[in-house]
Amino acid sequence: MKTKFFISFLIIFILAVHISFSQSKETTAKYQKVDQPAFSIIYDQPSDMVTGAIQQRLKKDGISFRTGKGVISCAGVNYPVLADTSVNLYFLVEGRGRKGRDGSDVALFISKGPDHFISRQSDPHIAKNALQYLNELQQNVSVYAIQQQVSTQQKTVDGKAKDYRKLLKASHKLESKRYDLQRTLSSETNLSKQNKLRDKIQSLDKKINRNQSDIRSNQHDLMQAKDQLNFLQQQLNQQQVQGK
Repeated sequence: MKTKFFISFLIIFILAVHISFSQSKETTAKYQKVDQPAFSIIYDQPSDMVTGAIQQRLKKDGISFRTGKGVISCAGVNYPVLADTSVNLYFLVEGRGRKGRDGSDVALFISKGPDHFISRQSDPHIAKNALQYLNELQQNVSVYAIQQQVSTQQKTVDGKAKDYRKLLKASHKLESKRYDLQRTLSSETNLSKQNKLRDKIQSLDKKINRNQSDIRSNQHDLMQAKDQLNFLQQQLNQQQVQGK
């Protein structure tokens, strides 16, 4: 039941990723407390996810950057997807809603030199590229978000697998201890000692039963976690194929 609920939630999440974002637009936004021409878009992912996705895209494209105070800065870069000449890029990422978890506003400032910020009027070609870049970046945001879920789910699987191995190891020890007690009992002739051994075996049997119950429960949880991980990996593969 939990698996079905989790997968249903993920389907809704992934559909939301595809449809719940605005188209990019030209705007004016504040950079260093001064209004400047910019290009903006809203992504339906929290600011940390969007920031990570932008950084991942820049690394993939071989663009150096610095990050500080919610701004990703690329100074004097040659980025053909945006411009034919060297430019400065500033990605301002701000979370929406409570604690910045209800999506993100992204403003992209592009300048030639310290003060010449690009607008549609000053450079239509770069402006067009910037708007298209922000729209296409949605795919990177979607992929990055699922990658983080895959990573988190993998840690969950690893943790449950570790617990499962511990339970199996404990089971072997309990069974071995019971075997030794049973063997001792079979050769014991003293009635009082026999009774004590039987009590120990009875107490140990309770531990064995609890251990076996824990093993079954953990095994079930581990299988569910693996199913969830496989589902996420399939969605990630589909996203990556769509992005090519």
